[in-house]
Amino acid sequence: MGLQSGWQSKIFPIDLPKFWAIESRAANLSGTAPRDGKTLANYALLLMLGFEIKHYFADYALQFQWMIGGKGNFARIGGYAHAGVHVLGTLAVFALLGVAAGLAATLIVFEFVVHYLLDFSKAHFGDHISAAEQPRMFWALNGLDQFFHHLTYVALAYLVVQFT
Repeated sequence: MGLQSGWQSKIFPIDLPKFWAIESRAANLSGTAPRDGKTLANYALLLMLGFEIKHYFADYALQFQWMIGGKGNFARIGGYAHAGVHVLGTLAVFALLGVAAGLAATLIVFEFVVHYLLDFSKAHFGDHISAAEQPRMFWALNGLDQFFHHLTYVALAYLVVQFT
C-alpha cells in the first residue's frame, strides 16, 4: 500500500510512492516497514525535492516587500508571515509524503523558529550591506543565508527518516 490516497491520487495520476519504490513507512507506525537503503534514500530525496520546490516558491515567488521589510524587527509581522509561508509549504510536503501528524507538527515549529531567526539575523546584521556598493559581501551573506536554510532541510529530511 502506498502513502498516497484520496485527494492526493486526484492531484497525481500515478501512485508516487510506488513509482519511487517507497513502502508505506510513514503510514506504518508499528516499525515493521522495510528499512532498506534504497527505500530510505528515495524517501529522503523526495523530501528534499519537495523542500527545494517549496523553498523557491516561499523565498522568491511568494515573498513580498512588506515581508522583506519586516524581517529585521521582532515587532513587525513581515518576518513571521514569511516564515509562516515556509512552514505551510513544508506542511504540504509532509502531507504529500505521509509524514505522521505529530512529527510534522514538531518539525514545522522547529523550521518556523530556525527560518525566522536566520532571516532576522541576515536582515539585522546585513542591513548596511548594499548589492551595488559591496556586491561580493552582499552575495556572500546571501549565499550563507541560503546555505543555512538548505541545511535546515537536510536536518528535516534526516529527522523524518529517523523518526518515521
